[in-house]
Amino acid sequence: MPSVRIALAEYLDTIRKYAYEIANVKSGIFPRDDPQFFLQQPNVWFQKEADWVEVLNKGIEIIRQYVDVVNRWITHIRGFVNNLHLTGTEYRQIVENQGGMIEFLQTKTYDEEYLYWVLEDTSEEVERLAIASRELLEQAPTLVTLTNQIQGTFMKNVKQITQTWTTQNLSELYSKLITLLEASTASKNLPETIKHLGTYGDIIITVLASTPLFADDNSADLTSLELFQEVTTNIQKLVQSTQDFREFVRLRSIAYQRFLEHIKALIQAFLLSPKDVNPWIIQFVKDASKPALKLLPKEIPTDTLPLAFLQAEDAQNDWVAISTKLKPLRQSAFKLNEVLQSPAIAQFLTADQQRREITNKWLPKMLVKYQSLREAV
Repeated sequence: MPSVRIALAEYLDTIRKYAYEIANVKSGIFPRDDPQFFLQQPNVWFQKEADWVEVLNKGIEIIRQYVDVVNRWITHIRGFVNNLHLTGTEYRQIVENQGGMIEFLQTKTYDEEYLYWVLEDTSEEVERLAIASRELLEQAPTLVTLTNQIQGTFMKNVKQITQTWTTQNLSELYSKLITLLEASTASKNLPETIKHLGTYGDIIITVLASTPLFADDNSADLTSLELFQEVTTNIQKLVQSTQDFREFVRLRSIAYQRFLEHIKALIQAFLLSPKDVNPWIIQFVKDASKPALKLLPKEIPTDTLPLAFLQAEDAQNDWVAISTKLKPLRQSAFKLNEVLQSPAIAQFLTADQQRREITNKWLPKMLVKYQSLREAV
């Protein structure tokens, strides 16, 4: 049976070989994949990957907000049309350019008090929508940058859509809509009020009809609740899948941390002083050709090792438990990229797959060396 010092050295050497293989896998996130850098500063490594996934999460959230705002505008115009007693057929004809809203409104009879109630309700809603739309517009440059980072067919489409609605002078549009409503309210002439309202409705329908969504580049079908519901549902699925992806990377970072902590628990046992642990690890990973036996103290204090084993095994158990939780989240990430078709995410997931294969290869070897160390102690 080897001595504790030799058994510990063999276990650490095995861990280092495993860690180097893991760190050598290129995830595409870092401009320079340097295994020594990763292993010397593992927290930086973990955080970089977490930050990268947060970029994706932020991008999908802005897309969700965009779809929500478009949905609110469509709901607004539907309510406006309904309040003015236009039929479904008339609404479809307006959407399909078979007549303007003004001429349809002129065939109706309205109570003046009721019409001003419609104006008041419409004015309050359009103010809220204008604020939401302006806030979304402020995020457009961020979204374009994110689409460049994430890449892929879906994001290319999103970029084109973003550039389409940002080239419209929306601030001027909102001012025009509010001016029309104010003119309608101020007017004491009912036919003139109806004319302003018709112009208001026509402007919104024209803008919305040319506003693209995310279903095969189609414009929003203002008469189809089903199509819009399908788009909304698909975006919600993307949001959930992205959140799963973020949770996957978060848990995986914790698993990495716990694996690192089990090593630190053993190293601290023979170094005794906690402040010496990180410098020792840095020295250990700087030169992979130098065996751990040359870096270990001549004497290993075995009285501190039993407690170190308890701490190390607690960290090991967490690592295994978290790894089990990662499986369904990993599958969700693959499903996410079936939609996004992002080469950046594909490389990230391929790297994760390679790391799992490396772990499966090295885990039996590490367990043998660890058991040998236990027996020596």
